Amino acid sequence: MNQKLDEGPAEDTTPHKDAKGESAWEGVRGFLWVILFALTIRWLFIEPYRIPSGSMIPSLAVGDQIFVNKLSYGVRVPFTTNLMFGLSDPTRGDVAVFVCPDTPDLNYIKRIVALAGDEVQVSDGVLTINGEMIERSDEGDKRFQDRHFESSTWFEFDATELRERNHGAAYSVLSDEARPAPTRNFGPFVVPEDHVFVMGDNRDHSRDSRVFGPVPRGHLMGRAMFIWWSWGKDGFDTDRIGLSLAPEF
Repeated sequence: MNQKLDEGPAEDTTPHKDAKGESAWEGVRGFLWVILFALTIRWLFIEPYRIPSGSMIPSLAVGDQIFVNKLSYGVRVPFTTNLMFGLSDPTRGDVAVFVCPDTPDLNYIKRIVALAGDEVQVSDGVLTINGEMIERSDEGDKRFQDRHFESSTWFEFDATELRERNHGAAYSVLSDEARPAPTRNFGPFVVPEDHVFVMGDNRDHSRDSRVFGPVPRGHLMGRAMFIWWSWGKDGFDTDRIGLSLAPEF
């Protein structure tokens, strides 16, 4: 004979005020943990950046969005430029994000072309490091798109693309002799200890160490990794997705 189990009195499933409050707090606490985790990841490891200007053409176009490895050069005290400890040294050819020395409320992105102790000189747009002219190969005249930072209007310009080889690191730069800049001639200048010298790849249209001086090591926020999104003048550019920003060796 089947025996019927005694289920006991029916359970009151009506939520009480305390249960509602506890449930709401659990939700808020979970959300706060997610935010804290995201901020920790952003502070310590990887942070996205959007490229607003054409100073790094052809490597970076206006509208590119990149990921930056914030552990590349070390860990800084939060919200400061004080380096707690370093992990690896910056190298020539790195594309780096940094706190601009003369405008500390802005982050810039440029290419590291010289290290502490190097003597830098630019003569008619040609870079020389420690008395040695950097090897360049002509890749031909090409047309590029840029955007005025203040008005956000797009324009086209022609420039010569050059393949530059800096102590083994190879990358592309531009020379625009039609619109020469005063910075086509600079130095000689010796990079001080614990500093790096940076330049934009769009050499004649870049505000870089030729203007604001060398960048302190503690100002380096990280090394650019790759392009994860790109939205330029003509909209979404699928060809740029996944492009690595590391120099070739």
